[in-house]
Amino acid sequence: MKTLLTLLFVLAGFQLFSQNDISNLQVVQEVDNTLRFNASFETAEISNTYLSFYCVQEGDTVRNTTSISAAASNHQLQILGLIPETDYVLEIFAFNENGLIQLADQATFSTGAVPEFVSTVDSMAVGNNSNLDGYILTNGGTNGTQNPGAVQVFDRMGNVVWYDFVPGEIAEQRCQQFTFSDEKTLLYTNCHRFTEQRLDGSIVVDVDLSPAYDSLYLHHEIFKNDDGNYVAIYSNTRIIDKTSVGGPEDALVVGQGFIVVSPEGELLQQWSCFDHYDPLTSPGSGGYWSSVFGQESINWLHANAMTQDSDGHYILSFRFANHLIKIHKETGQILWTCGDGGNVEFDFQANTFAGQHNINLNAANNYMLFDNAGKDSLSRVVEFWIDEGYDPNMTMQVWEYILPQELASPILGSAQRLPNGNTLMASGIGQTILEVNTEKEIVWHARQTLRPYRAYYLDGFYDSNEAIDLSSIEEVICLEADPVSLTASPAGGYFSGNGVSNNTFDPTAVGVGEHEITYHFGYEEQMLTLMVSGVGDCSVGINSESERACRVYPNPTDGIVHLQYTVQNPAAVSIDLFDTAGKLVQTISKENALSGVFIQSFDLTKMNLSEGIYLLRIVIGQDSFHEKVILK
Repeated sequence: MKTLLTLLFVLAGFQLFSQNDISNLQVVQEVDNTLRFNASFETAEISNTYLSFYCVQEGDTVRNTTSISAAASNHQLQILGLIPETDYVLEIFAFNENGLIQLADQATFSTGAVPEFVSTVDSMAVGNNSNLDGYILTNGGTNGTQNPGAVQVFDRMGNVVWYDFVPGEIAEQRCQQFTFSDEKTLLYTNCHRFTEQRLDGSIVVDVDLSPAYDSLYLHHEIFKNDDGNYVAIYSNTRIIDKTSVGGPEDALVVGQGFIVVSPEGELLQQWSCFDHYDPLTSPGSGGYWSSVFGQESINWLHANAMTQDSDGHYILSFRFANHLIKIHKETGQILWTCGDGGNVEFDFQANTFAGQHNINLNAANNYMLFDNAGKDSLSRVVEFWIDEGYDPNMTMQVWEYILPQELASPILGSAQRLPNGNTLMASGIGQTILEVNTEKEIVWHARQTLRPYRAYYLDGFYDSNEAIDLSSIEEVICLEADPVSLTASPAGGYFSGNGVSNNTFDPTAVGVGEHEITYHFGYEEQMLTLMVSGVGDCSVGINSESERACRVYPNPTDGIVHLQYTVQNPAAVSIDLFDTAGKLVQTISKENALSGVFIQSFDLTKMNLSEGIYLLRIVIGQDSFHEKVILK
């Protein structure tokens, strides 16, 4: 268990809307992480809670907010995204169906310096067209036997705001790599071990493959496939007789492949390059794996990146072969080889790649690739797709960016398409992270003190809160109706607005017309307009989409309205339009109808109506239905 430095605050809460109270606040910092704090406290009532914390940087207030916690009376929330050596003010909020309270007194805490082997930014530039909020996750900490491998997060101003280390004992640096998942988890390899860890430091999965698989050294890439299993690149060795090609009879060749492992640690699949490539083509001894397997070991193909394609099969990168290969997920068959001597043609010879890193897919399911040496002494980032319907298969380049000469990176590097359409790229040798727009302009630039292996975009440290859903509330309410109990999802918040008391809406208290109510769930809120109608009997409810007798679309509308309604048995049907005061605007139709589904269309703009809410009353036989129509 980690030792904790404890700062204790016992502060009184004050009441805003309820008898709730916040007490026994403690703020703790982990000794081995100067940028990770926890706040624990109690509430007198079962409540949801959140924290707001801020500091002042160059005269500006920088504020962050945690996600909203689950309802409880004992609370512990983590504070992430902190700037080193900075004083912070912490505000605590709690809420339930009775309202919101805030701790009366503000707590303060201060962060410390980051360890010297965590990479920092020594220079940066922000362009006028940099419009992306969020953070950049990279590595670059000192690896090896002296210090643990480090990863860190920079904010858009270049501040380190988070860091952590490869879990487990300090191991051989060749094995210590990381990837970042769409679930905001870090996946680490550490020789015979892999770990999935959340940003708060909690462990999702920790699997040690030794001693059963001590011959497999995990490195460079690990991810979860669409089955929820872990896919990782590994290296192992075989003794190969290379006398036929002028080599030794006992050459120690380091080959690569991938394994698929369940979260419980069961080895489900193993694929090896020794079964598909000829080790006699391997070069001389030395290279990347010498510190692990000895100076006589031969670094053969050097697998350095892998991803799962949109069709479920795998793409594996062999750097020394200048190959991307597509591997059948179940059979292990190589479906195609893109690169030197492969069976995929390039749309133009100038678009070939060499020494590549970080194959991955963007949102359009195109491939992103950091091409280290495809342009001779220059590096580039390329987006392309492969036309598998063409014989032979052919690459189709979509976009490329050639890095400046000073940022050329013969090794290391990554590329990722960002949510704003720009591209994030890391130049390992250039020690630089770039954001480049579609016009190939650099809009954000940061130089690290240590070489980055990869860079990933992080939108925020906290998960998004559940979206508010008010669909359970009937939007048309009869004037004579009893007070309506208001409910929403997620539960636990409170309502406000005219006619609202104790999360109940009383139509008689506000009268006929439109009335706005608001559901508050911490700092999230959503408004809803209720229509109180004095038009006849509007008590018939429509409980679900499948049971609807009537449907109005589009809604809101610019004028044209289509009303679809169902007549179960032959009956008289009348359709009338009312304003919010209950005044009849126009009778749309009045007729006898046979059984069936009918659509009535009409144009509100021809009725000289102003923008606003109106009410359709549909009477089918003895049944009356009401639909709200919004004219915009």
